[in-house]
Amino acid sequence: MRGVHRAVLPVCLAAAVVCLGALSACTKGEKPEAVKIPTVHEVFVQGVEALQRNDVDQAVKAFTLIVEKSVPDAPERPLAYLYLAQIAYRSGNMEMAVRNYEAVVKLKPDFPQARLSLGNAYFAGGKVDEAIATWEQLVHDQPNLASAHNNLGIAYMDQGKLDQAIAHLEQTIALTPDNYRAHENLADAYRKKGMTAEAETTERKAQAIKANALAQAQAREGASAPQAPAPEAPAKAP
Repeated sequence: MRGVHRAVLPVCLAAAVVCLGALSACTKGEKPEAVKIPTVHEVFVQGVEALQRNDVDQAVKAFTLIVEKSVPDAPERPLAYLYLAQIAYRSGNMEMAVRNYEAVVKLKPDFPQARLSLGNAYFAGGKVDEAIATWEQLVHDQPNLASAHNNLGIAYMDQGKLDQAIAHLEQTIALTPDNYRAHENLADAYRKKGMTAEAETTERKAQAIKANALAQAQAREGASAPQAPAPEAPAKAP
């Protein structure tokens, strides 16, 4: 957590400068200006706005200030942990990502997306067993969460547990029939299992779904494009 603590220092130093300035004004007989202390929500908004302009350092400062200084039941706390986890994940710091995702899950155990992402961080950090345990508990509580079944299929396939992989990937497709990536994953699992015919059939389905999705996307783009004016009819000869 040293990186997170360092990120708060500029905020603390800025506050100290404000306090020293006010104290100096008092010694000179001047009336100090009132210092407006931002609310937790205002700090959270500042963090989100910093992310929107790609100022990651400033976002980390804001979110870290919330998780360290706000009251335990502040509604912004789990979201601040979530943003910190996402920032750490994207930077490749899986240990930090796991810590922050675990904090989110502890505060909001009924937040399935945080639990899914916690498993992702475990998996990306090489903790496959922890990832599987997290996702298995998630599909136990949320059996219709297709993304968790898909992740379990990939994880079990990596471990060579092809029966479990196939079962979860088939469940993914049952829940999301147009998910071409799940079809591709299932085709891989079938092929590793030696089920060549099933693999080829599933792969053809994946290609068809992908082509159809691409065609629909191109049609939407064409429909939204500005239409050229219709050509004028030629003038009639006198």
